[in-house]
Amino acid sequence: MDFSGFPGFTGGKDQKMMGLRGTPHLELFFDKVPLEPVSLLGEEEQGFKLAMGALNVVRLAQVGARAVGKASHVLELMVDYASERKQEVLYLTERASFPLTPEGIELFEIAPGIDLRCDVLDEMKFAPRVAADLSVMPAPRFLARAAQR
Repeated sequence: MDFSGFPGFTGGKDQKMMGLRGTPHLELFFDKVPLEPVSLLGEEEQGFKLAMGALNVVRLAQVGARAVGKASHVLELMVDYASERKQEVLYLTERASFPLTPEGIELFEIAPGIDLRCDVLDEMKFAPRVAADLSVMPAPRFLARAAQR
């Protein structure tokens, strides 16, 4: 990057980041950079704190979005692979169990004390098929799952 038009401002070497190729990642150096009073963000002497606060919010959002996206993709790959091999696919959560059927994901078992509408269906981004014989997980199995968390 070219910083020649900005006195006192220089950039270091671009850091190679695994998987991040769309934006530069380099150190920025400020050496007696002349600024007008209107350029001040926040209170004087608080710029670093302000910058780090904003950077942390951006980092969290980027890392979280990437993690969810990659996990979703891996899940799709696993389901495809299991389907090719004709293996049973069963999604287990702390609230419910969902087998993958030829018709799609089906809710067939919920944990004791869970409200089907409020605690499961309203929290999902899609509507699974609900088994006609929906059952409550046996308490020992539910407690074993909860203890593993």
